[in-house]
Amino acid sequence: MQNWQPNIISNNRENNKLTIYGEGIVSAEIWATGSKALNDAFPKLPITWFNILREMVKDEKFTDQRFSDAVKSCIKNCQYPEPTIANIIGYDKTIKVYTISELQEKYKDAYHMGATYDPIMNEYERIDFYGEKRWARKEDVKRYNLKARLL
Repeated sequence: MQNWQPNIISNNRENNKLTIYGEGIVSAEIWATGSKALNDAFPKLPITWFNILREMVKDEKFTDQRFSDAVKSCIKNCQYPEPTIANIIGYDKTIKVYTISELQEKYKDAYHMGATYDPIMNEYERIDFYGEKRWARKEDVKRYNLKARLL
């Protein structure tokens, strides 16, 4: 499996997100497994569909993990008789990250009500977001091995 390296997919004040997938190349083995699963699930897809998909996967620099996850998601969630290439290419998993101000705004009512539970300290951890301090859910920090930032 390829090493995970986060990529910034949106870096504006309202929508800071990290994708959990880095950039890579889909191995021949993973391509064969994924394309066979798609062909088994959607037998009417022409070979040209797979040729175009392969080129798009290369252009988008999919990793083995992202391609495998995209195939599984497509098979489980396709609402049409046959999927589109966009069903695969558009697949991503993201993590929302926050500034401390955004978290304080999000939980301001809890603090004004005199709550003894501190959601920021208990549910979030400070991380290094490309040299900036941000906060992410603790389970995401642990699951995706995000780099913690010392206080």
